[in-house]
Amino acid sequence: MTRLKDVRSTEVTDAFDIEERWPELFDQLDESQRRAVLQVLAADRHEGWAPEP
Repeated sequence: MTRLKDVRSTEVTDAFDIEERWPELFDQLDESQRRAVLQVLAADRHEGWAPEP
């Protein structure tokens, strides 16, 4: 049980800051395109993907 608690606390503290980390990816996108990219990246993250630093 402790291990599961540790994993949950780690996931909560990981910020989904894609726009802050790589703002140039979003510079040329309109609002609809930006949301679409963020939704795909969020779905990937939920599946276990993590961006490399």
